[in-house]
Amino acid sequence: MTIKSDFLSRGVTTLAISLTAALSACGDSNNSSSGSINGEPVAVTTVPASAINAGATASGLINLSGQAKCDVRVSTIDYDTVGGKGESTNGTAAVMVPAGTDAACTGARPIVLFAHGTDGNKNKNMADVTGDSEAGLAMTLFAAQGFIVVAPNYAGYNNSKLSYHPYLNAEQQSSDMLDALRATKSSLTKLGASASPKLFVTGYSQGGFVAMATVKAIENKYASEFTLTASAPLSGPYALLKVATLPLSNPALQGVGAAFFTPMVVDSYQNSYGNIYTTPSEIYTAAYANIAVGLLPSTNVAAAAAQLPNTDGTFRTAYDLGDGRPFLINNSYRAAAQGPTSGFQQAFSRNDLTTGWKPKAPMALCYGGLDPVVPGFNTTDATTAFSGSPVSRWDLEDAATLPAGASQLKAGFDAQKAAGIAAAGGGVVGTQTYIASSYHGGLVPAFCYKLAQTFFSAL
Repeated sequence: MTIKSDFLSRGVTTLAISLTAALSACGDSNNSSSGSINGEPVAVTTVPASAINAGATASGLINLSGQAKCDVRVSTIDYDTVGGKGESTNGTAAVMVPAGTDAACTGARPIVLFAHGTDGNKNKNMADVTGDSEAGLAMTLFAAQGFIVVAPNYAGYNNSKLSYHPYLNAEQQSSDMLDALRATKSSLTKLGASASPKLFVTGYSQGGFVAMATVKAIENKYASEFTLTASAPLSGPYALLKVATLPLSNPALQGVGAAFFTPMVVDSYQNSYGNIYTTPSEIYTAAYANIAVGLLPSTNVAAAAAQLPNTDGTFRTAYDLGDGRPFLINNSYRAAAQGPTSGFQQAFSRNDLTTGWKPKAPMALCYGGLDPVVPGFNTTDATTAFSGSPVSRWDLEDAATLPAGASQLKAGFDAQKAAGIAAAGGGVVGTQTYIASSYHGGLVPAFCYKLAQTFFSAL
């Protein structure tokens, strides 16, 4: 498995549905900053609808996206925000503005606040719509259909001055998203755009977590400032405490990518709360104690990833599987972390999104039921926790859960999965190989994003 730019929302070399090639031819609960913008918005590029259609056709995405209605003007903004312990810093975001003569491209447009997935690349730039697959999806499925897209790169990425990324820190990441939104709204006139009252929030994988955390922040703390129309968190680790604690008692339950994500979340919580470990050697085995801290995100993702245990190609060895393979986390730390008063469990409990609230605005949760990276229990547990709220659950593996009119999308999903399994050799081994390498990041995202787009468009 090759680490590209996004591993929680990816982990293989390219997204199975990607525009890249075609288009290229936490701190305190009140830690939000003002979201003020630093300087003028910087124009990056304008992508004509014809080029978006050509790229979508070449990649096969056109079957999901349909024809682009709008050209898309892409700009970047630099805004004030906070780090994981409330320290002042900055972030950058892409702003994608629809343009053209179609009615969908003119006048006041709805905003989609778009949260990207886990990315090992410190240079992540959602304004790179011809080089970043996730940015290309945001442009094609949302901006080209008439939505203003606000896509933060997150603190710690791109030109942010923060020395770490507050990964899966619900308070910080929701503040970051809302600061980007505030800065964008203050700059819309300069961007040649006008926003309607409609506000939507979506994101996949880490972005699903961030999207849900942002909804929670809006509804619990900022309802007087923002009116949320609807949200679509996709394949996110919402039941974060369960995700973290299951492998503590049974390391066999650690998922694909565990050894890649672990240093990022440990760095995040150690920088934010300071109580995950006393010294790196307390948590990390001797082989990695001098390597893991600050390793990711990196400007050289391949070199960084090569330093992590990955003997089976899936980064499944954050914990000792007892078979002689190298692993990251000391057995002694794993045993101590099983206590509910441990700093480890307290940090994950603090950021679990399935407790302490229920969504008020319509929310759609999409995922793939065979996901080996972010297990499906995250979505089913969230759906159960949010019982009585306007929450829908869409499992791409189960047609009975999908919204009306999704039969063609379901057929396309099944066909692409079957083709991927066949290309991997078929049978049990081919199925396992394809699911491990390409399901979470290659197969599911575009289909869930399309369902989200349809959901938002109906509103």
